[in-house]
Amino acid sequence: MADVLIVDDSDIFRASITGSLTDEGNTVRHASNGLDALRAISVKAPSIVLLDLDMPIMNGWETLHQLRGLGNSRSFPIVVTSFSDEVAVIERALRAGATDYFVKGDDSVKLLIKLKQNLRLNLTAFGDFKSDNEFIEPKILVIDDSTVSCSVIKQVLDEVGCMVTVAYDTKAALDKLENELPDIILLDLHMPDVEGLDFLRMLHDHPSYAEVPVILVSDDIKLDDVEEAAVLNAVDYLVKSEDMGRLVPKVKRCLSKICQVAE
Repeated sequence: MADVLIVDDSDIFRASITGSLTDEGNTVRHASNGLDALRAISVKAPSIVLLDLDMPIMNGWETLHQLRGLGNSRSFPIVVTSFSDEVAVIERALRAGATDYFVKGDDSVKLLIKLKQNLRLNLTAFGDFKSDNEFIEPKILVIDDSTVSCSVIKQVLDEVGCMVTVAYDTKAALDKLENELPDIILLDLHMPDVEGLDFLRMLHDHPSYAEVPVILVSDDIKLDDVEEAAVLNAVDYLVKSEDMGRLVPKVKRCLSKICQVAE
């Protein structure tokens, strides 16, 4: 079972999830501030860290920075918690090295699900792509007008051996596609020049681009969009504010399917 380190100055919050975690056989350790968390991790690296942003002595931002500076920090996911649901805060946390984000006040069951997902999808359990696939350096084209999102995605995928190219609009994307076909396209649904679904439709109708798998990436994805995109050969989707911890496994699963088809 997992060794979970909860870093939060609220006794009530820590107690609210500790019982459910221990009932499933997990070991739970507590730290009420960032300094105590660093001390606990220096003794033994946890399986996963649940980190509050608003704490005394050393807040979550500084703790996150310190943790990601440790040599073994990539061996465990960090799920950040906060009462803030602002997209800018969530993106900042992900960019700083958080694996996932949970808004306090939401159903605690969702938090437990996030913890389980991140434990299963821990990057060290995945390793990099080089040992699992025929791809030496999978080529990923990210099409997104958000520089922050592109930076986060590129950082995450670079670390597991992908070669990431970024296009901030569809015109730039077409130029890059003309030069070299990627193995996977990550496509934002809401682009400034052409809507993502319209661009996906164009890819689907193009003889050279139709076979490149597409994963939709957006702040908000409606079921109707997912169903329409599936008809246009989109293979998966990811909600930026909720699913960034699942980016690597989604890409890896897509690459594995490509390998199976090639065989």
